[in-house]
Amino acid sequence: MIDDVFELLLRLGIRSRRRSRKVKFGDKIFVASEINITDRESIINFRNNINIFSKEDSVERLYVRYANHNYSTRKFDNYGKEVWGHFNKKEKTVLRNRYGLRPEYGPNKRVLNKALDDLHISFYEFKNEAIGWSSVKSVEYIGKLPTVSVYVEKYNTIVTDVIEHNTEAISINMLHYAYTHEGVTVLVIAPYKNQVGLIFDKLDLFLGKSESLSASIKRNTKNPYRVEFHNGSKILGFTSGTRTGSKSTGIRGQDAHMILIDEADYLSPGDFEVILAIQASRPDVLIWASSTPTGKREMFWRFCTDTQLGYKEFHFPSSVSPSWNAHTERLERAQYSDVGYKHEFEAEFGDIAEGVFLKKFVDASLQSYDLARVRKQSGSIYTIGVDWNAAGNGTCIIVTEWNKELNAGRGAFKVVQKTVITQEEFTQVRSCEEIIRLNDKWNPSCIYVDTGYGATQIEMLRKYGLENPKTGLANKVKGIYFGDRMEIRDPVTKQIVKKHMKPFIVNLAARRMEDGQVILPESEDIKNGLVGQIRDYTVIRTTALGQPIYSEENDHAIVAWMLSILAATMEFSDIAKQGRIASIGIAGRFGERLDRDFKISKTKKDEERRNRARVTPRWFGKHMFSETTARSTLDFMRARNRKVEGKKSHSTVGQLKRLRSMSRREGRATF
Repeated sequence: MIDDVFELLLRLGIRSRRRSRKVKFGDKIFVASEINITDRESIINFRNNINIFSKEDSVERLYVRYANHNYSTRKFDNYGKEVWGHFNKKEKTVLRNRYGLRPEYGPNKRVLNKALDDLHISFYEFKNEAIGWSSVKSVEYIGKLPTVSVYVEKYNTIVTDVIEHNTEAISINMLHYAYTHEGVTVLVIAPYKNQVGLIFDKLDLFLGKSESLSASIKRNTKNPYRVEFHNGSKILGFTSGTRTGSKSTGIRGQDAHMILIDEADYLSPGDFEVILAIQASRPDVLIWASSTPTGKREMFWRFCTDTQLGYKEFHFPSSVSPSWNAHTERLERAQYSDVGYKHEFEAEFGDIAEGVFLKKFVDASLQSYDLARVRKQSGSIYTIGVDWNAAGNGTCIIVTEWNKELNAGRGAFKVVQKTVITQEEFTQVRSCEEIIRLNDKWNPSCIYVDTGYGATQIEMLRKYGLENPKTGLANKVKGIYFGDRMEIRDPVTKQIVKKHMKPFIVNLAARRMEDGQVILPESEDIKNGLVGQIRDYTVIRTTALGQPIYSEENDHAIVAWMLSILAATMEFSDIAKQGRIASIGIAGRFGERLDRDFKISKTKKDEERRNRARVTPRWFGKHMFSETTARSTLDFMRARNRKVEGKKSHSTVGQLKRLRSMSRREGRATF
C-alpha cells in the first residue's frame, strides 16, 4: 500500500520519500513504513490538492512555516560518484587541475560548488532537479488498456509507471531500422551532448533486454558515440547547436540513410543547413525531427507547416490521452502560463515560450521610417544607452527620443539612431569620440552606460566633461552594473524598495512595449538588428531564488536600447525620486572611491521649489564636491569637526553655508 500511495503522490507532482523500519510488537516483528514530504513545492501541492481531513489547521500551520523554506529530500551525500559521471573526460581533467581532485574520488560539496559556480549554476539548483527515482520491479503483459500520462517538467512523462518520451521513440526507431537493413548509416543529432548521451543510454538499455539485438552488435562506444552491427549498419551520435557553442562541423560531409533530430526546434537555421546538405548526396535519406515547440518561426516550424517541403506532420497534444478531462485541463492551465500551456500540452508553436517580448507587441511597435533621416525635435527628451562588449568586440549605441505628443498623446519612446562601432574599428578613444559626437548632435539629458566592460571609458568621458563643462558629460554619463541592486520608489506605496538591476531593466522595457509606448524601425527587423534581437531575447533559466537568467548571445543592441529607456525613466519619472533628501559628498581625486558620505535633509520650501538637488562637480583644493548618498546634518557636523554632542559648531555651520553659496553661484543647484 505504501508503494501505491507513493505512486499516487508522484502522479500529482508531489515528490516524497519512503522510509521503512522494523518494529517489534509482542513476540512478532513488523515492518512500519512512512512517507515524508519535505520539499517546499511538494508541500504546497499537497496542501492545495489533497490536504488531510480534520487536520486542515495543522497542515495550514506547516504550510505557513515551510512555504518559503527551501529544503530537499535529496541530500548531497546521496549522490556519491554519480555526480562525477555528469562531467565528461575533458571536464574531469580540468576540474582535477583546477581544484586538486584525486582521480579515485568524486567531488565533495565544496569542490562541486566551485565547479558549478564557474558554470553559473547554483548548488541548490543542481541538487534539487525535479526528478523522482523509483525502480521498475517487473514488467508483465496484461493486454491493451487505456494509459494515464503525468507530465514531469521538460523531459519525461510517466505512463503507468513506465517512462516514455521522444527519446524512447527515436531509440526504438533507429534500432529497428539498423537491425533490419544491411549497411545503412543512422545519424542521431541533438543540440546538447547530454541529450545524445541519453539516447545512447536508452540504446544500451534496449540492447541489454534483447538477446538477438545484443548478439547483432559488433562495436559499441561512447567516445565517440557509435554503435556498429554485424550486418554493416551503424548508428552515430552528434551535437549540433551553434546557439550553444556546439558547431556542426562534425556532421559536414557525413553520409546517412536516416537522420533523427531530437529537440529540433532548439537548432538554428545554420545547423539545419549543414544537416540538410546530406540530401545533396543522398536524396532518399529519411529525416525524423521531433521537438517540443518553442515558438520560433524557423526550420522545425517550416517542417510542420509548409507542405511543399514534403514532410508529414504528426501532432500529438495531451488531449489525445483517454484520461484527459476538463478537471485535468483546468489544473494544468492554472499551473502554466498561456504560452507554456500551448507548447507543453497543446504542442502548438504560439509565441516564444520564455520570450521576454511577445511577438504581437513587437509587431505593434514597428513603424516605417528611416533612421538616417530623423532629426532633433524641440520639446523632446533624448537619452543614450551604450553597451560595451569585451575588449575588441565593438560598441553599440542607441539614441531614444521621448515625446509626449507621440502615440496619440500618451507618449512613446522612439529609437532615432543606432551606431555600431565594429570590432575592426573599436578602440576606447574611438568609442568615446563617437559618444561625444552624439552628445553634440542630440544633446541628451543623460547617457547610461553598461559598466561591465566600460569602466575606463566612463572615467574618460567624465574627465572630458570636467575639462569641457559646456558638454555636460561630467553629469550626464552614469554607469550601470547589471549585477547590482537598485533603490526605487514604489509609485503606489511611496516606499523605497530594492530591485535586482537586470530583471528590473528588462521588465521595464517589456512593460513600456506592452503599454504601446515603444516605436521601432522596421529596417531593424532582421536577424542581427535591434528588432531581431528583441524577438530572440529569452529567459534561458531561473535561479533557485527565482531570478531569471537571460540569453546573452547577440544582445548588444537590445542592452543599449533598454539602458536608454531606463535613463529616461530614472531621470524623469516618480519611480526614482528619493523624496525630501538632497545629497552631497566629499570625494578624492577623479576616479577614486568616496571617503565619506553625508546626507542633508531638505526643507519643505526647498522641496516645493525643486524636486531634485544636484551639485555640479567642482574642485575644491584636493577634493571634489559631488552628488551622492549621505547621512544626516548632525552626522555631517560631528564627522567634520569631532565636536562633543550638544556644543554649537560655528565652524561647521559656516562651512556648510559657504558650500551652499558656491553651488548657487554655479547656477546648477539650490538647497
